Amino acid sequence: MRHLTLLLVLAACGGGSSEPPPKTTPTTTSDAGSAATTVDGGGDDLIASKKAFVAEWSKEEPSTDGYCGCAWDVARTAYGDDALRPKGTPSQDDLAKIHVKVASQCASLYPADVIEKMFMSGCTKKNSEMQQYCACSWAELAKKMSPGELVVERVKGTEKYQTALRASANACGKLRPAR
Repeated sequence: MRHLTLLLVLAACGGGSSEPPPKTTPTTTSDAGSAATTVDGGGDDLIASKKAFVAEWSKEEPSTDGYCGCAWDVARTAYGDDALRPKGTPSQDDLAKIHVKVASQCASLYPADVIEKMFMSGCTKKNSEMQQYCACSWAELAKKMSPGELVVERVKGTEKYQTALRASANACGKLRPAR
């Protein structure tokens, strides 16, 4: 029952950091309608690179643009300006290396409804017989932690997450279809 996987983090732009995010200054509004930011000393090429990254990574879920912008900022702190100047960076591989940092710093910016949808998709794996069990599991997990906290705790593999997962499996076990 591992539904909130690294896939969520990567599909949503990246991983998380214990480092503070870079100092930002509001600049313009992006196509998705959210405020874009630049990191102090960034320059136009970094602004363009960030906008391109956010647009690409949030195109299927426009409500994730804040999370994607945060992921870019975490990557910038981790890899430096020169590594992120080319459009299309950070790459999926770059984000996989810092996924815990991105999840830690950015999970609160990821829309709860999208987290739930991804959880249900991963849980059911397109098996409609799992629908009731998965819905029950989500409800039980959500009683213990917020959606953003579920992402962070899952990525870190904490005992808190494992305990919540076991409790949801116990509470919903009767709804799991026979194999």
